Amino acid sequence: MKIIYSLLLITAVSCSTPDQYHHDRESTLDIAGIEIYLPLSRMDTGSHCQANVLMLHETGEKSFAPKDAVSWRAADDGIVTVDDAGVVAACAAGRGVITATMEEFTATAVIDVRQGIDYAKLLINEVYCQPQQYANAEFIELINTNEYDCDLSGLLLVDGGASIKPFSIPSDSIIPAMGILVIAKNTQQYIDEFGRTPDLDGFTFGLNDTGETVLLMKPEGAIIDCVYIRGGTELYPPPPEWGSANQPSSSKGRSVFRIGPVDTDSAADWVSGLPTPGW
Repeated sequence: MKIIYSLLLITAVSCSTPDQYHHDRESTLDIAGIEIYLPLSRMDTGSHCQANVLMLHETGEKSFAPKDAVSWRAADDGIVTVDDAGVVAACAAGRGVITATMEEFTATAVIDVRQGIDYAKLLINEVYCQPQQYANAEFIELINTNEYDCDLSGLLLVDGGASIKPFSIPSDSIIPAMGILVIAKNTQQYIDEFGRTPDLDGFTFGLNDTGETVLLMKPEGAIIDCVYIRGGTELYPPPPEWGSANQPSSSKGRSVFRIGPVDTDSAADWVSGLPTPGW
C-alpha cells in the first residue's frame, strides 16, 4: 500500500515510485499546493530513502514536481539528512523533520528513525522444554546484548519440526538494551508454574527434550540464532561445528540456558539446570 504524506508521522526503509501519478507534467502554473511523498515502511539508522514532491493541481490531479524545482532541508542533521535530490539518510534514532520548498509552497514530513539492529547480538538465552507441573508452561527466553533497545516485531521463533507453524513476534515488542524477553506458550500455566507474568505468549508448537531445534529467524528466513537440544531434529540437525550432538540435554523440570558472554555457536555455550525465566 502506498500513502501520501503531508504533516503525517512516517517511518521508511525502502522507497519506490507510485505509478498512478503523472511523471510528464511540467507546468507548475495551476498548482494549489505540494505534498511530500514517501512509502509506508520503516527507516533504520544507516538506511536511505528517496523523497519526492507531489504537486496538487487545481483540477484535483497530482503529479511529481521537477526535481530541480524543489529545495530540501532537514531540521536536525543529527537524526536525518536530505540532499538536493531529496535522498533522505537516517543517521540516529529519533524523530527527524524534512521540509520541501517549491516557489511559494512548502511541505513538511516527520520521520521516525529507529536504531538499526545488530542481529548477531540477539540470542536465544534459555529454553524450557518439559515443565515440572504444567505442560504448557514451556518458554523461550531471548537476550539482547546490544547497548540499545531493539524492536523485535516480525521476527520468528521456529520449531525444528517440518510442519510446525512459526511464532511471529508481534508489533511493538521491544527488548531493552542488555535485557531479556520471555515468550511463554501459555500465560496462565506459566504463571501457575513460576508465579510471574511472561513478556509475550502464544507459540503453538511443543518443545521436545528428546530432540529439539529452536531457531530465531528474520521474516525472510535468515537464521539469527539457534540451539540444538539433544541432537536437534531431522530437519535441523546440529552442524559438525556444534560439537557434542547430544548436548545440551534437558529433562523434566530443567531448562537449557546459555552461559558466558561469548557466542561460539556450539554446544559449549549451553548447560542444563533449574529454569530461571526473566533472571
